[in-house]
Amino acid sequence: MQKNSKINQQKRGHPFTYLIIILSLTIGTMAGCATQKPTTKMSGNLAKLPKNLLVAILPVQISDLKQKEAAELFRQSLYANFERSRFKVVERYIVDGLLEQNNIQDSNEIKKVSAIRLGEVLGAEAVLYPVMSKIERSYAVIHSSIELTASFTLTDTRTGEILWTASQTETDFEGIGKIPTGIFAAAIAPVELVTNKLNLNKIVHKLTEKLT
Repeated sequence: MQKNSKINQQKRGHPFTYLIIILSLTIGTMAGCATQKPTTKMSGNLAKLPKNLLVAILPVQISDLKQKEAAELFRQSLYANFERSRFKVVERYIVDGLLEQNNIQDSNEIKKVSAIRLGEVLGAEAVLYPVMSKIERSYAVIHSSIELTASFTLTDTRTGEILWTASQTETDFEGIGKIPTGIFAAAIAPVELVTNKLNLNKIVHKLTEKLT
């Protein structure tokens, strides 16, 4: 009888296994993205500018080193979007190389330099100042979320006029709620790292698409 009982239990599977499967399915169906419309302001002169206006995208200004990864993704995404736009974009390696030659490397120092001066240094007709103002991550076993706020300002380097400003907040979340229990922590911890990278990349691209 005991032998048959063990066999039947093996056939039925361990309750913990079933719980993991149910939670995995639930998590898959409880993913989403909260968003809002970007705040945008454009100068009337923007439409009058030539379609091949030469734009230099500057390094992203950050307030915390924890924002560095998201800032790099943001700048890459800005390049991808602007290269498909009406503007002509100065190659990133040229921008960074010229900034280094002129000792203007730190993103927080760049904002102190006038747009007209940056135009002279970079040979660009306009400069784009990107800013990563907020990034918040939250993990609680079977729930994760990322909230990201970024903005940019496009300035004419010949006149100093602000041509375009835009700001956007994007939130991505997955899971079924913040449940304070450590029972699954060891099993899910490796997944969180991968999910974090994938979600960060996804949310940055979404945000950039809406901004531009």
